[in-house]
Amino acid sequence: MEDRKKNAASSSESATSRLELSKETIIDFEKRNTKVLIADDDDTIRSLIDEILKTEHVPTTVCSSGVEALDLIKREDFGIIITDIKIRDFDGMGLLKAAKVINPNSDVIIITGYPTVETAVTAMRFGAAEYFTKPFGVEQLRKSVNRLIEKRILERKLKVEKHQMEIQRFDEETGLFTNRYFHLLLSHEITRSGRFNHTCGLLLTQIGGLKSLQESEVDTAVLNGDSVMKSVSRLLRSCCRQIDFISRYSYDEFAFVLPESGDIGVEAVAGRVRGRVDSLNGQLAGKGAQPRLTPIFGGATYPQGASTKELLLSRANQNLLKNRS
Repeated sequence: MEDRKKNAASSSESATSRLELSKETIIDFEKRNTKVLIADDDDTIRSLIDEILKTEHVPTTVCSSGVEALDLIKREDFGIIITDIKIRDFDGMGLLKAAKVINPNSDVIIITGYPTVETAVTAMRFGAAEYFTKPFGVEQLRKSVNRLIEKRILERKLKVEKHQMEIQRFDEETGLFTNRYFHLLLSHEITRSGRFNHTCGLLLTQIGGLKSLQESEVDTAVLNGDSVMKSVSRLLRSCCRQIDFISRYSYDEFAFVLPESGDIGVEAVAGRVRGRVDSLNGQLAGKGAQPRLTPIFGGATYPQGASTKELLLSRANQNLLKNRS
């Protein structure tokens, strides 16, 4: 028993260590790849900031005039810019504005020996990330730079997740929404329906024979040049309003989110799908295709038939299974 506890504790510590190591590695990587420009005409301050950042292993470029700083910003991608509000040949506030135009993703730290509420407000309005007054503490600057670097890591992660979400938004084979995106859409519509006291319909449709039809390699000429799945998705779209959403729920199952639709609206869409599938079957039979498509439906409505998203999906699935048997 004691050995088991020790092993469990050891595993927990190991997992924590791996997590901390992973986090540290990510931060260190970001530090090594975040260029920092230090623009200050005070040699002492400029050197101090440079030394602080070098101990953090952050690559720095230093300059003593605003004109030189602006030229560097135009030519290089600086993640962080640290500048005095009063700098030779230029104006720190002007440099801030120019930097945000050239690269809106740059974080600018304004340093001043003559702080006023007006300059602080103006700096923040123009997009400054931080506003320091001289003299500032070494730890204050170090924490600020580390915080901005961690913010950049988070922003990159969110950007990647957003990109992945965009990629996963549509099913490649049908062009309909994916199952994952369907859940987001349904959650949104449930929230919206609850807020505005509207109904929301959900219709699950399984099209039997779809796999067999695909495997039969029906000539695309029969389907107006489309693949089987493209033809089916086009058929399903023709059964809906512009405000409705259709997703590919699984291989041969499709889900309709029908905003502001009750039982009658759900049944109407099911009837249109049934009619159009019958027409497609006739078209296929006329061209010698043997497989026959058979749609099966399971519908439910919010809030009359179900009070939550989970219950709505459960009721629709139950009705689909009932009609399948």
